[in-house]
Amino acid sequence: MRISSIERFRFFVGGYGRSNCEVNFQGSHLSYWYSEFCGYPGETHEKVISNMDMVSFLSKLNQLGITRWKRKYESCALDGTQWELEVLYNGARKKKIYGSNAYPGSSTDSAEETVEFRALLDAIRLLIGEPGYF
Repeated sequence: MRISSIERFRFFVGGYGRSNCEVNFQGSHLSYWYSEFCGYPGETHEKVISNMDMVSFLSKLNQLGITRWKRKYESCALDGTQWELEVLYNGARKKKIYGSNAYPGSSTDSAEETVEFRALLDAIRLLIGEPGYF
């Protein structure tokens, strides 16, 4: 299913030995924070998403096929990286995805980030205008 609109979006990535980051938006209002220590949010940054940026972001999410991603990606590895993606889209559809040391596009029990996951991170970086984020 194609995503034609996003009403609410939340993405979190963090974990043991890694900084924590969260990006949220509702409508065109976006906020994000980054923390290097113990998950305590750092300064919250805010911006308004332009229509052009939203169209580009939707296109990237559709290219990644996130509506077809599984609900959970888990590895037997302890500690490491956890991530969550929640999207309310097309008026009433909801997609919630969770990962622990595992990512979409991986056919093994590898804890390495996949091309698909890195492409999602890249799309979010572009949307928030922070090339070095995550």
